[in-house]
Amino acid sequence: MKKLLAISLTAIVAGAFYLTSCNTTSNENTTEEVKTVHFSIKGKTIENRKHVYVVDPNQRFANIITVPVDSVDMTFSIEGDTTENTELCLRYDGGKVFYRFFVDETPLEVDLVNNVTLKGSEQNIKVSRYLNQFDALQKELTETMAPVRNLMMSGEWDSKKSEYPEIDAALTRIRHSQDSIVRDAVENNPDNFVPTLFLFDYKYLDDVDNEKIKALVAGNVAYKNSSEVKRILKSIEKEERQKNLAGQKFVDVNLQNLEGQPAKISDFCGKGKYVLIDIWASWCGPCRFSMPHLAETLETYKDKNFDILGISIDTDTAAWRKGVRDLEVSWNSLCIPTGQDGWENELTDSYGVEGVPTGVLVSPDGEILSIDHPMNLIQNLDEYIK
Repeated sequence: MKKLLAISLTAIVAGAFYLTSCNTTSNENTTEEVKTVHFSIKGKTIENRKHVYVVDPNQRFANIITVPVDSVDMTFSIEGDTTENTELCLRYDGGKVFYRFFVDETPLEVDLVNNVTLKGSEQNIKVSRYLNQFDALQKELTETMAPVRNLMMSGEWDSKKSEYPEIDAALTRIRHSQDSIVRDAVENNPDNFVPTLFLFDYKYLDDVDNEKIKALVAGNVAYKNSSEVKRILKSIEKEERQKNLAGQKFVDVNLQNLEGQPAKISDFCGKGKYVLIDIWASWCGPCRFSMPHLAETLETYKDKNFDILGISIDTDTAAWRKGVRDLEVSWNSLCIPTGQDGWENELTDSYGVEGVPTGVLVSPDGEILSIDHPMNLIQNLDEYIK
């Protein structure tokens, strides 16, 4: 894969868990009418649970259906009507969202104890199989990388992995196994919606480029008009936009400061200093991990005409302010304006941000020198600051 942790750290990227909406009556990418179907689910959950919920990821994982669990045999039954091939999730009380399925007319029978589909349509049987295989590898990956996680988060893994040959070999094996699952799911299911679960992971395979993605989703595939395709095409557009920013003047956007007052990037950039713009979020683990390293870098380069500007994509400004306090951020801190979406806003659109943290290094006269992970930028600052 192009990025070792592209799958293991997907929680921090915009494509981490995109799902189609069940609230529209026509497809958002075309005027073609979509079909509303009746779906039914029967199953069994773990002991001592009172409810099972159908969750809509497009509504911030809100519970859209709640059904009781039989207190004797822990069984449940769900029925509903929504757009065909909408992806929804199941969870039980006290549990995380973990069972994913596509809405179709074939009744589902599920085992939430082992997270498997017992009976259902071919695509839902495949969803269960692919995701269980992938999740088992993900668990192994997480356990394997635990001893060297800090090296990976700090960007030092490539230079030091030779010191951990057994871990490196295990990670490579797991990565290749995950790659195989992703490739099979995307390339061998043109007649169903299974590929939409893996399109963003497919994008990171070594032999897959943006043109291959575009050709794939433009072909004779059942999911051509899905919202997931729209999202990945927009992701590609933002990525290509970002590649063209180096050498151009920084893009000024409207933001807010810690006091809630209007602020702009131009208040801090293009004023005679090198500025590293750190685009982050308070809920982002890798972002928080990088903060001490940024602070150390600022101390090292404080006499070399260098500064840092933090810009958060938090939608909860209280959480952002708490993050700034808890992490003892000493540099100027801004946030997207209240009411804007965390991923779809003027900042992320202007800088092609698809994941956090994202770093933008700006010259004293306001030229964008490089866009990369902040840890990579601070390790190579000497290339720019003499």
